[in-house]
Amino acid sequence: MKRSAKAIFFCSALPLLLLAAFLYEKPEDAPIPTDESGVFYVDGMRVDAQFLQNQMEANEAAARFDQLYDGGENYPDYYGGAYLDKASGHLVFLTCGASGEQLAHCKEVLNNPNVRYEEADYSYNALKALEQYLVDRLPYCESYLGTTVTGIGIDEEANRLVLSVLEPEKCPPLDDQLAPLLDPDMILIRQGSIAQEY
Repeated sequence: MKRSAKAIFFCSALPLLLLAAFLYEKPEDAPIPTDESGVFYVDGMRVDAQFLQNQMEANEAAARFDQLYDGGENYPDYYGGAYLDKASGHLVFLTCGASGEQLAHCKEVLNNPNVRYEEADYSYNALKALEQYLVDRLPYCESYLGTTVTGIGIDEEANRLVLSVLEPEKCPPLDDQLAPLLDPDMILIRQGSIAQEY
């Protein structure tokens, strides 16, 4: 009885397996959407060989900086964050009130002529401290905002702390009742969602 059930299953599954094998496209056969220059875009980011090379060099430069500061655990107060430029793949390095000497030190450590340096409004340490403060007081934070907080994190490109909430329209104007000496411009409120179980 068991043998005949296996044979029936195999015979009924064989046409499906053959159809799947026929329809399967190897990844190298799949068309890649490109323009005439051979460039394609993934999630709005330009991707080509030069972009990937720039990105690799940017990641190496950022890793050199992180290694100096315990893998990113103890950044200096003049560090504002870093991110990849979406058009070029080059590193954008943010400083916050860095002296000429500190900026020269960054350039020496990063050792990449393609890094773009920009002045940030807030240091990464200030954003991280605010993030930890709000995480530690999440129930109060949700009560103050009047909605469920679905995420708290740092957006280094925006140089802001992001609070993702279910109902952003319910949030009152931010003030120092949320956090002591809060600069309301430090926080971006964004639409969040709760992950669905499947």
